[in-house]
Amino acid sequence: MDGGGLLFTGLHWERDRPVLTGLVGSRLHVRPLERGQAVGWEIAGPRRCVGFHDRREHRRRPCPEAAQVADASQCDLCQAADPGRLIARGEVPSGMEQEPFVLYLAWFGDGLSKVGISSEKRGVGRLCEQGAISYCLVARGPLVAIRPAEMLLSGVGVAPERITARSKLTAWWGIPPAEERAAGLKALHAAATDAVQEVRDVEVVGFQAGDLTALFGLEREMPDRYELVTGLRPAAVLSGEVTHVIGKFLVLGTPAVVIDARLLEGWTLRRSSEPGCGMLVEQRSREADARAVQGTLF
Repeated sequence: MDGGGLLFTGLHWERDRPVLTGLVGSRLHVRPLERGQAVGWEIAGPRRCVGFHDRREHRRRPCPEAAQVADASQCDLCQAADPGRLIARGEVPSGMEQEPFVLYLAWFGDGLSKVGISSEKRGVGRLCEQGAISYCLVARGPLVAIRPAEMLLSGVGVAPERITARSKLTAWWGIPPAEERAAGLKALHAAATDAVQEVRDVEVVGFQAGDLTALFGLEREMPDRYELVTGLRPAAVLSGEVTHVIGKFLVLGTPAVVIDARLLEGWTLRRSSEPGCGMLVEQRSREADARAVQGTLF
């Protein structure tokens, strides 16, 4: 991915391994992302639609119009065709009705838990992409049953379906011990299983807490101060050594730069040996994030 001229399509997790993907024409390039890896990318525009991943055919479909986009990574046409977005809107794409899915609870910080679903064959990949610090499975079953179970848990107040990326980030600096996180998840799991056990075709799963801190590198100290990238523009350069990959966030170098990789989607990345420059950034600190956690979380 640090080569030239790739349309960046995303940071994804293949089970427990982060990878970067990009398109050259219609050909998809995939490269593992390793801790300690040096990256240097110049941003080139215009920003274009990244197409969508066709789950039914297990391949990425480039945007047929190569459409230019501004504040999103997909054009309206590709958003409407994307099976993942259909599921998020409560629809079940044709041909996926009986695909096995799991219902999970994900923990991101004190007071920050959400309910979600994932294709069972993805393993922990979806949870890694969510940036879940801890998690547990609640139930499994066909998508046609699991998606309504997710909506039920959100509707009765067990956990919301969405948490902002900024809220997740601010919790990284105050992660309690694994046993405390597991205790909170266990209580949510009990409430969740009570709510979904009568849902048809859903099989309740016994409680078992999972911990992803080591995969994200969060067992090591995070920087006291960092620059959070809030926007990109043509000719900006992003560079540094990868110290952490947390969900879809990259933490680079010292002093640290933190970027949500979704900001890169749709831009063409070209190799660069120049220091980072030209990005829109916000100065952040451990103290500011701690105050944010104590305030409004959503």
